[in-house]
Amino acid sequence: MNLCLSSLFLVVGLFRSSSALTSEECRPLVTPLSLADPSMMFGRTNFIVGYTDHEVYKNILKVTDSSWLNMTASPSSPNELVMYHENRINGSCYASKFNITIDGNSAKSSYANVTSAFHLLPSCEGCVLLSINSTARDADKMLKLMNFITTEKEISAHALYLLARETTVKDLDLEHFKQQASCLGFSGEPDFYYDPKKDFCREGESTRIQFSHPDRAQCVSAFYSSRMHCVVKLLLLVVLVDMVGSSVAPAAEECDILTNRLQVKDLHKIFGDWVLVWSVGDHQQAWDLFPNVSSSHVEVQLLPDKTTVVFNERNLYIDKSCSNYVINLSMPSDRSDAEHHTLHALSATVETHGHVQPYNDSAALEFYETCPDCLLLVYKNIHGRYLLSYRREGHHSDIHQLKAAHDDHRKQSECLGFGPEKPFSYDGVADFCHKKSSPVKHEQS
Repeated sequence: MNLCLSSLFLVVGLFRSSSALTSEECRPLVTPLSLADPSMMFGRTNFIVGYTDHEVYKNILKVTDSSWLNMTASPSSPNELVMYHENRINGSCYASKFNITIDGNSAKSSYANVTSAFHLLPSCEGCVLLSINSTARDADKMLKLMNFITTEKEISAHALYLLARETTVKDLDLEHFKQQASCLGFSGEPDFYYDPKKDFCREGESTRIQFSHPDRAQCVSAFYSSRMHCVVKLLLLVVLVDMVGSSVAPAAEECDILTNRLQVKDLHKIFGDWVLVWSVGDHQQAWDLFPNVSSSHVEVQLLPDKTTVVFNERNLYIDKSCSNYVINLSMPSDRSDAEHHTLHALSATVETHGHVQPYNDSAALEFYETCPDCLLLVYKNIHGRYLLSYRREGHHSDIHQLKAAHDDHRKQSECLGFGPEKPFSYDGVADFCHKKSSPVKHEQS
């Protein structure tokens, strides 16, 4: 569906005097489009310019450097969409993911104490224009933590955001956007302008903030229509955690020891065959996956070119099916560099039921110092983070030793920002896909 306005009446309207448009002239500018075919929104779009009518949200937009989203169809329902969203705020990156429900020409999302509704409005070619209404309940308590004093227990805000496939729009399109904003009651200059000199966050590099405690409202996921309240809550929760802390959280000094990154000179330690013994994630896909996994075996090898690492993962599920993920990772170019480095995915494939196909996963792997014959890493992709703790094959079958290490795994996971939700733990006896080492009893010499 072409979102570009071709009506001569609308084009001429851009060159009218600065006086406000009449309601009749505004009607075609702000009439919501049908979402019967949501594919018009699919793909990546960048936040270019926006208005909001609440002072708190205006302040948040002032510290937003850049933002983009990627919209896809949901595999579970034709009336649902999945949005992946990246924000750079004061130089730091925050990622989120959310499902939204389409109902006629509107879409809705609801999370914690915030509900949002949005409409898609007519806009330029390659653009997406969202009119958003969000309501946050019990907002006064959280806002006080950020020195935003308000007596409002419920905050309602309206916003208008223009996104585009490119990183800029034409001046004519920008003036058209301002006409639409005027029709919706916004005035003056927009509250956000994207500065092309500022970088966008890359997929997989962002922090995903999540709290499982019921008093710490979660904002791991948020559709762009709720971007205002999500960003506010991200910042508020950082302050909230500093204030309330956790009675069982490891001390800062202890976390410093448990979260040392592996340096480049020691990356040779990651090579070999490994068995996943414990893992936790910070997102719903991980929580849904772990109960269905029996075992996971990984081979990490350096290719002869000395620049590519192959991460070959074989997963066995409780229904006896298998999947095989092969990810090529880039090694740091300067091996003499004493610093730690993240290994980024160059390409990947997945094999299921004998069928191999490309696997689109912008993964990033961070390795950490750990015990001998152990491998510890954080795997980040568009869905979120996984903390993966492995034992070298041949050192993975001592059930008592594996159970004794669970407290250490949990402590490391807390230090790295993971919650306690639904971890995976290996039972010490499950077989592997295409591997038969687990049941074999090694003879004593």
